[in-house]
Amino acid sequence: MNRETRPIPPHEAPKLLTLEDWRSLLYMAIAVYTGRRVSEIRTMKWHDVLDESGEKIYIPKQNRDMYSLKHPHLVEIARKCYQGQPLDSYIFTGRRGSDRRKPMSITGINNYIVRPALRKLGIKTRVESSHCLRKTFAGLYMKANEEKIGPLAALRDLQDYFGHRSVEYTWIYIGFKEKMFQERINNIKL
Repeated sequence: MNRETRPIPPHEAPKLLTLEDWRSLLYMAIAVYTGRRVSEIRTMKWHDVLDESGEKIYIPKQNRDMYSLKHPHLVEIARKCYQGQPLDSYIFTGRRGSDRRKPMSITGINNYIVRPALRKLGIKTRVESSHCLRKTFAGLYMKANEEKIGPLAALRDLQDYFGHRSVEYTWIYIGFKEKMFQERINNIKL
């Protein structure tokens, strides 16, 4: 993970869902609504996001299967973007010939989907990569839940969801450690 990658500011995140190109729009929606890595998103198939029988998107991994819960807006966006492709085909495929049956490479997703979309929307991040979208999900999750369930519970939820073994790794995603300690320091009264 590149520690220089920064999340998209929460006030700019809604812009991600205004893209007109279906590929860019759907990639941004999947990334921001699921928080999954580019390596996991690139292997998703149409049935993963369009199947209405389940609330989860299963993501096969080498050591264990992971899942993402389906956000209602994600399913709605996927329906708009669907153009009749076979349901068992990859959503994000290569750009040429036989590559159209294979998942797009991580470099391809960053070069042909993420960077152009961020530039078109005028969103500036230190490093223009798909990883800034994962960090954006983490920040949005914390913002939406830390007051409801408390910051530590929200952080533990996020740790579990991301599959991080250590909470310190999850702290990196949201800058929580510094924020938490600053709040505690500010609470010192003499």
